[in-house]
Amino acid sequence: MAVDPRQLFNAALHAERSGKLSEAVRLYKAAARADHTLRPAFLNLGALYSRHGRADLAMGFYQRALELGQDETIYYNLGAECYRLERFDESAQYLKRALKLNTRMLKGHILLAYVYDRLQAPERAAIYFQNALKLEPGNRMASLGYAVLLSQLERFEEALSVLELCRQRLPADNSVNNLRAALLLKLNRHDESLAEYQRLARESSGYSSFTDYLQQARKDNAADYEQALAGIDDRIRDRAQRLRGRIEARKRRLGALDPAARAPQRLGLEGSQDVQEEMKQELRDFVDLSFLHLFKGDTDRALQYLLHARKLKQSREQAG
Repeated sequence: MAVDPRQLFNAALHAERSGKLSEAVRLYKAAARADHTLRPAFLNLGALYSRHGRADLAMGFYQRALELGQDETIYYNLGAECYRLERFDESAQYLKRALKLNTRMLKGHILLAYVYDRLQAPERAAIYFQNALKLEPGNRMASLGYAVLLSQLERFEEALSVLELCRQRLPADNSVNNLRAALLLKLNRHDESLAEYQRLARESSGYSSFTDYLQQARKDNAADYEQALAGIDDRIRDRAQRLRGRIEARKRRLGALDPAARAPQRLGLEGSQDVQEEMKQELRDFVDLSFLHLFKGDTDRALQYLLHARKLKQSREQAG
């Protein structure tokens, strides 16, 4: 007696909704074997494997679904899996095909913006972030991504404006407020930044960083942006290493083996342009590291770097 593929498919759906994912996979595969043209079975298999971090297997099922029919969803899914596999050029091609079929596909614009950011094409990334914000002003993911992009381009006032619009919609959002505090820091509005940070630390006992949000998004079947922060740890490590090098170089210049010689004014170097420039670069590194840690959600380290920055700023002003 022939097996009804639709019955198998419906049983797979029931198993999936009941949380029996292994059973769902088995039944979807049985349905697909019974009817090689049953596109929804291939789509759902792709989604299940994607949800469990198997982008390689998800790609195979999505490719089979593409052979059976084209729509913006399948192109978007393929673009998302290529993104997870860091095949960014392919991801961009799939996402552009999705947007050609549906120009108002919000998540397509957002993910394509992140793809171009990873391809180090900030101008193109900005276009798609702007498209997303036209479709949905104040969208959280578009606002956060665009604000970070603008900050990387040192367009801090514009980045802050983007976040202010988002805050009107989400006034209590910790990630938005956290990034706002970091931008205030970059704009030398240190007291405002510190006050915002202290408020976050005081009021947000269940503080959730942007990274935590992305991890939760994956569990909620919205894992398209999980790598938006990819590389931030590398940037923190590189910047910290550079800062240590600067400090050690300045100490050597000042003969800082003697603790009493660490302040330039004690050596009669308060007018030294070289020392002032070195301290300026150190100050910028402290601020950048505080910014990165604030955005990541490591508020303790962010505050440490912020306090170092304020102390160095005071020393520099006294030395000047």
